[in-house]
Amino acid sequence: MSSLDISQKSFRLTRFHLLWLRQQPNFPDGSEAVYQQLLTAYNEPHRVYHNLSHIEHCLTIFDKVSDLMDNPDSVELAIWFHDVIYTLGDKKNEQLSADLFMTLTDGLFNNEFRDNVYQHIMATCHNCLPITNRDTKLMVDIDLSSFGLPWADFIHDSENVRAEMSYMPDSEYYDKQKCFQLSLLSQSSFYNSDYFQQHYESQARSNLKHFFAIMGN
Repeated sequence: MSSLDISQKSFRLTRFHLLWLRQQPNFPDGSEAVYQQLLTAYNEPHRVYHNLSHIEHCLTIFDKVSDLMDNPDSVELAIWFHDVIYTLGDKKNEQLSADLFMTLTDGLFNNEFRDNVYQHIMATCHNCLPITNRDTKLMVDIDLSSFGLPWADFIHDSENVRAEMSYMPDSEYYDKQKCFQLSLLSQSSFYNSDYFQQHYESQARSNLKHFFAIMGN
């Protein structure tokens, strides 16, 4: 392992440790055990896209927009937990991930704060229901930010999602993806927040238009 990898891992643990302690300063620190549980989950072998790289990408985008949030810590914790439970093809992944967060923080964190994190995680189901909370809007947009990356990065992420779902035949997979992507495009705006509409919207729509053309749709 290179010194850069070690430094990155150390920084990531320190960041999570400080985030956790900000919410429960009066209890014994259990952040490292929780962090290791998260790492174990995100390093599961069946994950190709929904892995630690996705979390790190989301945290990088979070750092760009955290000053727009009312409670950045709630969004940062939601990022860490939103895909912690990931069983291929299971529609309950977000629910189970949110439930795990609530279980691990029961009696430790302020309940209003916990409810906010829960709401942010559940919104990553991306069911296109109206979102009124500003932080939840940003959470959803962060999770979908890869759609608005430059074409090469978008395709790389798309290929990783496909590899993760390799058990599905092409026809079923691409029909399912197209249905999801069209549901996002059918909204008045692909993204929920002003920042992402200004900085990612145009690229996301261009990427999907190009993608549909390649796929013959």
